[in-house]
Amino acid sequence: MVKDLVDVDLDDVLDAEETSPPARVPIFRQPSNAAISREDLLALAGGPNRLAQNIDRDYRPQMALFLDRLLQEPGRTWQQRWEASGAERATKIGGWADTFPGLHAASVAHSRSGPGRMITILLRADVFRPSLEFLALNSRIDLSGLPWSTRGLDEALERFEQRSHLIDTPAPRRGLLAIQAATGKHLDEIVVEELVVLGRSLTKYRRAQAANAWEVLKLMGIAPTDAPSLRQLTRAPRRDATSMVDFYQVEPPAIREMFLRYLRGREATVDYSTLRNLAYELLKNFWSKIREHNPAQENLHLSPELAHWWKVENARDRVDVHRTLFMVRGLYNDIAAWATQDAYWAGWAAPSFLTKNDTAGHMKNKRRIQAAMHQRIRHFIDRVPQLLDAIDTDKEKQTALLAIALETPMGEQFEFRGARYTRLARPLPGPATKVWIRDEDTGEQIPQARIEHLSFWAWATTHILHETGVRMEELTELTTTALFTFQPRDGDRVLLLQIVPSKSDRERVLLVSPELAHVLASVRHRVRGDADKVPLAVRYDPQDKVFSEKLPFLFQLPGRGTNRVMAYATIYTFIQYAQDIAGIASDGTRLTAHDFRRIFATDALRTGLPVHILAKVMGHQNLTTTQGYTAVFDEDVARHFREFVDRRRALRPVEDYRRPSGEELDEFQQHFAKRKVELGSCSRGYGTPCIHEHACIRCPMLRPDPAQRRRLESIRANLLERRGEATRMGWRGELEGIEISLRAADEKLAQMSRIVRLTLERRRPD
Repeated sequence: MVKDLVDVDLDDVLDAEETSPPARVPIFRQPSNAAISREDLLALAGGPNRLAQNIDRDYRPQMALFLDRLLQEPGRTWQQRWEASGAERATKIGGWADTFPGLHAASVAHSRSGPGRMITILLRADVFRPSLEFLALNSRIDLSGLPWSTRGLDEALERFEQRSHLIDTPAPRRGLLAIQAATGKHLDEIVVEELVVLGRSLTKYRRAQAANAWEVLKLMGIAPTDAPSLRQLTRAPRRDATSMVDFYQVEPPAIREMFLRYLRGREATVDYSTLRNLAYELLKNFWSKIREHNPAQENLHLSPELAHWWKVENARDRVDVHRTLFMVRGLYNDIAAWATQDAYWAGWAAPSFLTKNDTAGHMKNKRRIQAAMHQRIRHFIDRVPQLLDAIDTDKEKQTALLAIALETPMGEQFEFRGARYTRLARPLPGPATKVWIRDEDTGEQIPQARIEHLSFWAWATTHILHETGVRMEELTELTTTALFTFQPRDGDRVLLLQIVPSKSDRERVLLVSPELAHVLASVRHRVRGDADKVPLAVRYDPQDKVFSEKLPFLFQLPGRGTNRVMAYATIYTFIQYAQDIAGIASDGTRLTAHDFRRIFATDALRTGLPVHILAKVMGHQNLTTTQGYTAVFDEDVARHFREFVDRRRALRPVEDYRRPSGEELDEFQQHFAKRKVELGSCSRGYGTPCIHEHACIRCPMLRPDPAQRRRLESIRANLLERRGEATRMGWRGELEGIEISLRAADEKLAQMSRIVRLTLERRRPD
């Protein structure tokens, strides 16, 4: 149930596309013993001057095998032979040893050690420089005892570990030693570019080692103490329109220029995230597929066959197919509009092959998605109180358990709520300040500090989302300055929470409840620690691909040298932890931050908050969006209708609800008897006179009876005869009235036909 806190962005894939492959770190200082003889190296591996860490073992047999294999390669130095051997081309950990047949077996047989000991001996003797990528991949190679200065490193590492006592962070020592081994530098000669290569060479879960190494260099005074984090320094600049077009390798050149101009024209009117999506849909999902199917296509005039193929291909196995259709149709429409003002676009104007019929299913698909969302809300809304209660209980338990564990000396047992635990002394590598305990009943080893960390932030996250309904982006943007007090005229002072503009660029202010105030105060106290104020942190916006200024953010993580705002994936980790604790994830359905937002809107409307006020609270620009967020229940519909009827009755005079007299009942019944006319029945209101002077055939209040169809047809035939007579006699005034009656008769006949058809459909068996 305990998940690692991996602070990553949701769009890591796109970030990876924007990151260029690392360049090889050049050798700064050439090896001093690059041409040392084979005999001298064997002496260092097992003679009196041996450089191995364990002096009780002799490494000469496997060293001889290692060196003899290298001597088969061309080169005058051991560095040249090592590079020619191809050992560094291995892509799996320890795979380099396969280049030296028998080395692994000889190492185990003679010294019970791994083949990496040969690399360690040569590095200590300053014989060659393996690449930084090789050392980053093969993390088991011992890099201690290198002949380069590490003055002040131990003290800086101790200070760094004191700053990262809650979260397991990759140790930066080995990263710095790897740079020294690959370049031959002393610590004070390391530059940030080498740490960049190190970070890109490490695996995803050890990539923070490079960032931690940069922070250690700042603690040692080698790097400026006010320098930005390594993540800020190494983040590739966000793409402009040119780099977007070049990334998708748009051909031919004329089309490339057209798409480039189009994206630049749209760049000023949309945000960066929309521009990226636009480039992705037009260049990848549209034009790349067109060129792949028809390499000779050089303009936007698509043949009917090609257009039909793309429509079918675009709709295959895709959920958001309509987004692509709208963007492609927008491309054609924009070019057609721009062509009236710019001659360049006149050459590219083409009739759009997408019609309204192609996008007709958009609203149906939208309603289907909305219905699925509403079903999720109905599934979770009654379980949220259970989740909040469970995470409240868990937070209290984990906090108390951690406090008792911290008071217990290492190695001793203690009891907590009837269970026996033992405080462990660093059962796994890591700073001693991390608190590990063992459950004596189950034998499970528990990282209690991390569990308490997860529990607290899960408690804070779920309560803030439930109380405010903010978006994920708005949650991570909360700062200590967002809280302020306001005292209206003739009123008490209230606490307000400012939500900065995000998706809709609309700033709003929320009233802070006592429960929310308690949570926010706890978060502020947690982040501040023993300091006088909340530390400043930097937030990376995964949508706009920019870093914020340093601000006192509430949702920030210490422990990596520099404080950093939590990523979206970390927030989801907290929500999943709370869901697992509450036991409401049995069917595999996972809560999201946006589910809390929809639940907030639904709860607000169910408790009587007007929808236009809710729209202001949610930050929506129109009521339709707010109405789409709320999941309506059948009992809510019945309850609101009954309340509506009660309110309408309360507004009517009391006399309207007295018991009617006998005379009034007779008059009421006679009224309905009088509504029966020749061709059907009159639908005028009770107590109202006939406004058409009994000209029923012209009256819109007449409900024709299909049983009287022959009578109406007879009347129509008579009207036709009268129209002929009026035409012959020249009675134009009479002719106009007859025409009106004829049109009304035709309408009544059509109504009779519709009534018969609908009646038959209702009676038709399933």
